[in-house]
Amino acid sequence: MAVDPLRIFLSAEAFRVATETLSIAYRNTTKNTIYLYPIWVNASLTCELYLKCLLKIKTPFIPGHHRLHELFAALPKQDRAIVNRNYKLLCRGNPEHAKFFQEHPDFTDDLPSVLRDASEVFTRIRYAYEGLEEGIKMHTYVQLPYTAVRNVILACHPEWPSKFSPSFPPTFRSR
Repeated sequence: MAVDPLRIFLSAEAFRVATETLSIAYRNTTKNTIYLYPIWVNASLTCELYLKCLLKIKTPFIPGHHRLHELFAALPKQDRAIVNRNYKLLCRGNPEHAKFFQEHPDFTDDLPSVLRDASEVFTRIRYAYEGLEEGIKMHTYVQLPYTAVRNVILACHPEWPSKFSPSFPPTFRSR
């Protein structure tokens, strides 16, 4: 079955909206940590879907795994450079991002490392009841990597957001 990159994008949009809604709730409740695991898992899944969408736009295949840093590495070199440049611009425009990395020197701020950490979150936090979350590295600015990828997709297809309907159940208008 052929995979339509627009359908991947629309799925990513649904998880992005959920992530951002949870992030607003987190900020509005004096940072109640109950929201962090769902924010991190949804953000990681959002990033995975945007990476797979961009891969489908740029290459003929989509890997069937969740390792974000490997999905990023599978992009053509030129597209990796564009996403990376976009990520750095987003980081520079976010003063709290720099503050986080100053306060957490054990974290690395390059995009492949952030994606590697986010992959770990996705596979280990969703099964936190098994104790797999111990030692996990995750920063609170998880939206920056997926936003960097999303911006590259939108440069290719600026019309796609108009096809997203934030209704329940989700409606996908791919044509």
